[in-house]
Amino acid sequence: MNRKLRSILLFTLAKAGELVLLLAVILGISTSAEAMVTCKASTAYPAETLIPNINTTSYAGNDLPLGSTIYDSHVNGSGMTGVSCDASFNLKAEMVVSDMPSGAPTLMSTSAYGTVYVYPTNVSGVGVIPWGNDKRFSGTPAEYGVFSVGSAGDNGQTLLIDISLIKTGPIASGATVNASSFPHLSWDIPNTSGYTGLPVHLASISYTGTIQFITRTCTTSDVNVSMGTHEIADKFTGVGSTTDWVDSSIILQDCPSFSGYHSLDSAQSVTGNNTASGGNVTATTFSVSLQPTNSVTDDIVGLDPGTDAATGVGIQLGYSTDTDADATMPQTLWTSGTTWDVTAPSDGRSTVKIPLAARYIQNASHATPGKANAKVIFNIDYK
Repeated sequence: MNRKLRSILLFTLAKAGELVLLLAVILGISTSAEAMVTCKASTAYPAETLIPNINTTSYAGNDLPLGSTIYDSHVNGSGMTGVSCDASFNLKAEMVVSDMPSGAPTLMSTSAYGTVYVYPTNVSGVGVIPWGNDKRFSGTPAEYGVFSVGSAGDNGQTLLIDISLIKTGPIASGATVNASSFPHLSWDIPNTSGYTGLPVHLASISYTGTIQFITRTCTTSDVNVSMGTHEIADKFTGVGSTTDWVDSSIILQDCPSFSGYHSLDSAQSVTGNNTASGGNVTATTFSVSLQPTNSVTDDIVGLDPGTDAATGVGIQLGYSTDTDADATMPQTLWTSGTTWDVTAPSDGRSTVKIPLAARYIQNASHATPGKANAKVIFNIDYK
């Protein structure tokens, strides 16, 4: 029993113009005591040990920017896990990295998550971010989930997190990432003021399986295009007159299988200790650009200069974005500085055509005969 002394200041008027301060001391008795809520791990919603299996092969182009997400999987608990208390409760849970098999993280800029800590894996060039509900997990506990009931009893929740692989540098083709090299997580309700029986462990998360990344490119050769011989009077009757389109396609050979990869928008999913599956892959794309070695005027490539060169004529280029398209029926006329994307076929073919066409076009009021040669350098990025 606690005895508390309470003092009251009283002001009373003793006589006109004077105030007399009276101090009254009242002895009070208090019998109240702060009640503690007792909690424990729930038997209705027991703790989980999750070891999901991740097993896939992906093509991640060498030209994907650093910080790109090259694999993602949603990880779901197999059931609810939770806490039980003997009175109403409101408890916040925390997620923390409990083990770093491949070492400490480094801060880097990523395309999807901003500047965050990225953990290494067993493969150079591949890092990993464990995250959930827009929170990235690290060695500093992050609030993750609230367990609350208005009366005594149990409260359970199903765990949902993501694991994302990040390109942190060049990746050797055929490199195999071991999922066991990912950081381990622990989900817990920590010690909380007003509660006994805490902390309560909710779940442990680690991974198994492998992810193989293919990054090698195709081989290419110079393309020599025969544009034919044309009579000036027949073909060039005024500015804008052209010859027929000639197939000038870029041929890629000895290509790997462009299987694509599971980006953030095409993530796989796994429940409990099963194997991750599903998710539409993000297709590999060829990002194509052309750089003529001669001057370009109004998107017409100039001819090689010389005393025997034709005049009043240039070369016009056109392209299509479908590898199976007829090159001589281009979808788009090339314009200087353009870069366009072609979706790589995913059927495993080892030879791929990037449709490109060329034709002569009259670009002056008077055309004269002669040699009509030009060179164009093509560049292909694999993304």
